[in-house]
Amino acid sequence: MSGTPAAGYSGTPLATKLGLRPSSRVLLLDAPPEFMSLVDPLPQGVRFERAAGPGVDIAHLFVTRREVLARRLSALRRQL
Repeated sequence: MSGTPAAGYSGTPLATKLGLRPSSRVLLLDAPPEFMSLVDPLPQGVRFERAAGPGVDIAHLFVTRREVLARRLSALRRQL
């Protein structure tokens, strides 16, 4: 069954599932090294920002501990 999506796979690109739209300004914090290959292809004009600020449309934060998430989200809310 070559070419058939795996069970449970919708065929929707991961970038779309994550909310990336054309011309989105995205902040990645602690993304795994393979993240960019997982979201390829990106919608046209997606830009990755180096710092949080009011112009960021989407922030993706990667953590493994709830305490870290709470602390980082608190800071991000003030910055965005």
